[in-house]
Amino acid sequence: MFQVMAHDAPAGTVEYYRMRLTVMHDRLARQIADEREHAEDSLKGSTGDGILHTHNADMDTEGLDAAVGTARGLHKELDEVDGALSELTDRPGDAKVEEREKARFDMVLSTQDFAEEMDRKFGAKK
Repeated sequence: MFQVMAHDAPAGTVEYYRMRLTVMHDRLARQIADEREHAEDSLKGSTGDGILHTHNADMDTEGLDAAVGTARGLHKELDEVDGALSELTDRPGDAKVEEREKARFDMVLSTQDFAEEMDRKFGAKK
């Protein structure tokens, strides 16, 4: 889906960056939801009975800590994406983005570039 959209907007325009950042926002939101689900599963413990266990031996605390840490990092990244998107909100889509802004937006998008490369390399996971 993204590859079709990317060709619709000329590189270096406000619309190009809006589309790329929106795709990244959606990916991060899905990943945060996945981590939240993983954290909830970790709280259930290995018995899978849905009862909140209070004894540490019954809980996957390492899995919980990892999920929470990952979610925090993803939230920070999502905040950066939202900030970049808010800078583009009131600008015409066909306007050119200045070089300094491009560099900053490209830095924010660097993890999205990596995710897209992995999708191309290993097949998109739907």
